[in-house]
Amino acid sequence: MAKKKKNRQERRAEEARRAELAQKAEAKAAEKQEAKMEVARARAMQRETGKKVEGAETGTEPVKAKDPKSTQYDEKAVAKASKEKRAAKKAAAKKEKKQKKPGFFRRIGIFFGEVGVELRKVNWLTRDELARSSGVVFGIVAVFTLLTWLVDSGFGALAAFFLGR
Repeated sequence: MAKKKKNRQERRAEEARRAELAQKAEAKAAEKQEAKMEVARARAMQRETGKKVEGAETGTEPVKAKDPKSTQYDEKAVAKASKEKRAAKKAAAKKEKKQKKPGFFRRIGIFFGEVGVELRKVNWLTRDELARSSGVVFGIVAVFTLLTWLVDSGFGALAAFFLGR
């Protein structure tokens, strides 16, 4: 059997679910990025001070910084990560802004596209079914036309009889 086509409500609900899942995924990614940044900060602090810092879940003993370049590297990584986070926020805001409301002509195009989808869902009659249905309709119309003509003629004859014409 053919796959059932989705109506507008189902499509919108599916789009809402997708958007919600995308938002959750973005939130998880942001949380992961924030956790990575915290670990990077803690590691940098650990290298600078040579003391173990909470949050620097490295699984190794604290290491003293041997040269300042290693600390600068982590600062650069932290700066890069925060820059990426800001860029991701900007992209998300831009995407949200674009998803607001389509323009006038776009909405007209969407309307006619949905009309086409709905017309494809219509159960169109075959030539034989159409001929049979049309014959039934014409037959019923003919029967009621004849019945109306007979009743009208009968009332006309009764009126002529009582009025003496």
